[in-house]
Amino acid sequence: MGNAELLKGKEYIDFILDFLQGRKDEQPHTVKKFCYYELTAEAADKLKEILVKDADMIYYFNVKDGFKTLVSSLELNTHALTLL
Repeated sequence: MGNAELLKGKEYIDFILDFLQGRKDEQPHTVKKFCYYELTAEAADKLKEILVKDADMIYYFNVKDGFKTLVSSLELNTHALTLL
Protein backbone atom coordinates (compact mmCIF):
# COMPACT_ATOMS: atom_id res chain seq x y z
CA MET A 1 0.00 0.00 0.00
CA GLY A 2 3.05 2.25 0.21
CA ASN A 3 2.88 3.45 -3.40
CA ALA A 4 -0.91 3.77 -3.48
CA GLU A 5 -0.75 7.55 -3.08
CA LEU A 6 0.92 7.78 -6.51
CA LEU A 7 -1.99 6.08 -8.27
CA LYS A 8 -4.94 8.03 -9.69
CA GLY A 9 -8.39 7.29 -11.08
CA LYS A 10 -8.99 3.80 -12.44
CA GLU A 11 -5.54 2.61 -11.39
CA TYR A 12 -6.25 3.46 -7.75
CA ILE A 13 -9.71 1.88 -7.90
CA ASP A 14 -8.23 -1.31 -9.36
CA PHE A 15 -5.44 -1.34 -6.77
CA ILE A 16 -7.63 -0.75 -3.71
CA LEU A 17 -10.30 -3.25 -4.78
CA ASP A 18 -7.71 -5.92 -5.57
CA PHE A 19 -6.18 -5.34 -2.15
CA LEU A 20 -9.48 -5.37 -0.23
CA GLN A 21 -10.79 -8.38 -2.14
CA GLY A 22 -7.58 -10.33 -1.48
CA ARG A 23 -6.73 -10.86 -5.14
CA LYS A 24 -3.03 -10.20 -4.53
CA ASP A 25 -2.68 -12.88 -1.84
CA GLU A 26 -0.44 -15.84 -2.57
CA GLN A 27 -2.73 -18.29 -0.76
CA PRO A 28 -6.33 -18.55 -1.95
CA HIS A 29 -8.95 -17.79 0.69
CA THR A 30 -11.12 -20.64 1.88
CA VAL A 31 -14.04 -18.41 2.88
CA LYS A 32 -15.68 -16.56 -0.01
CA LYS A 33 -16.46 -12.93 0.70
CA PHE A 34 -15.91 -9.59 -1.00
CA CYS A 35 -13.61 -7.93 1.53
CA TYR A 36 -10.74 -9.54 3.41
CA TYR A 37 -8.87 -6.45 4.58
CA GLU A 38 -9.70 -3.28 6.46
CA LEU A 39 -10.38 -0.08 4.51
CA THR A 40 -8.28 2.67 6.06
CA ALA A 41 -9.56 6.20 6.58
CA GLU A 42 -6.95 7.54 4.14
CA ALA A 43 -7.93 5.04 1.44
CA ALA A 44 -11.61 5.87 1.95
CA ASP A 45 -10.90 9.60 1.62
CA LYS A 46 -8.89 9.16 -1.57
CA LEU A 47 -11.51 6.85 -3.04
CA LYS A 48 -14.25 9.36 -2.21
CA GLU A 49 -12.23 12.13 -3.88
CA ILE A 50 -11.86 10.05 -7.08
CA LEU A 51 -15.53 9.08 -7.18
CA VAL A 52 -16.77 12.64 -6.60
CA LYS A 53 -14.56 14.11 -9.35
CA ASP A 54 -15.87 11.95 -12.19
CA ALA A 55 -19.31 10.32 -12.39
CA ASP A 56 -17.94 7.71 -14.82
CA MET A 57 -15.67 6.45 -12.05
CA ILE A 58 -18.77 5.55 -10.02
CA TYR A 59 -19.96 3.27 -12.83
CA TYR A 60 -16.50 1.75 -13.17
CA PHE A 61 -16.33 1.22 -9.40
CA ASN A 62 -19.72 -0.50 -9.42
CA VAL A 63 -18.78 -2.81 -12.32
CA LYS A 64 -15.69 -3.89 -10.35
CA ASP A 65 -17.95 -4.90 -7.39
CA GLY A 66 -16.77 -1.89 -5.45
CA PHE A 67 -20.00 -1.29 -3.58
CA LYS A 68 -20.30 -4.96 -2.62
CA THR A 69 -16.76 -4.76 -1.31
CA LEU A 70 -17.52 -1.61 0.71
CA VAL A 71 -20.59 -3.19 2.27
CA SER A 72 -18.55 -6.26 3.15
CA SER A 73 -15.83 -4.03 4.65
CA LEU A 74 -18.33 -2.79 7.25
CA GLU A 75 -17.61 -6.00 9.19
CA LEU A 76 -14.11 -4.65 9.86
CA ASN A 77 -14.73 -0.92 10.36
CA THR A 78 -17.09 1.91 9.37
CA HIS A 79 -14.81 3.95 7.07
CA ALA A 80 -16.91 2.96 4.03
CA LEU A 81 -20.10 4.53 5.38
CA THR A 82 -19.36 7.96 3.96
CA LEU A 83 -18.83 6.42 0.53
CA LEU A 84 -22.00 4.38 0.61
